[in-house]
Amino acid sequence: MIYPNDIHRLFDDLWPAMHASSLHKQHCISILPHIESCFRKWGDNYDFLLDGLSSLDGIGLTIASGLIWSTDPMEAVPFDKFTMTYALTERILRNEHISGGHYADACQKIVAYCDGFTMTEADGIERVYEVEDFVREAREKMIDFPGLLGPK
Repeated sequence: MIYPNDIHRLFDDLWPAMHASSLHKQHCISILPHIESCFRKWGDNYDFLLDGLSSLDGIGLTIASGLIWSTDPMEAVPFDKFTMTYALTERILRNEHISGGHYADACQKIVAYCDGFTMTEADGIERVYEVEDFVREAREKMIDFPGLLGPK
């Protein structure tokens, strides 16, 4: 299930620099009953859930994938234009298609990629490289990349 805190985390912590982030956040909160309905109906099937969420008014594939990630940050991926382009340039994914039954597979590929790395914290302690690390690294590396591709 999804909660308002999940939506706040997505837009305030992960995507604060997204264009109109606060408006997207407020819109998601305003239609939370519809979003919750999608999670109740398709929560176990990320492909159906992505398609269901993205069919809601004002929710595209990027926001839909972010909403899914906000409830399962270890297994789902929030595909914004930076994350998608980075996944393509690193050859983790072959194309930008996540709708129509491709989201779960794309997530599995990103998670498998992340599993191959660790992060060293400032205090010297190693930890697992997570999807959130991948997304943050993607923004940092792709910020000036020409021709960013969003999910389709």
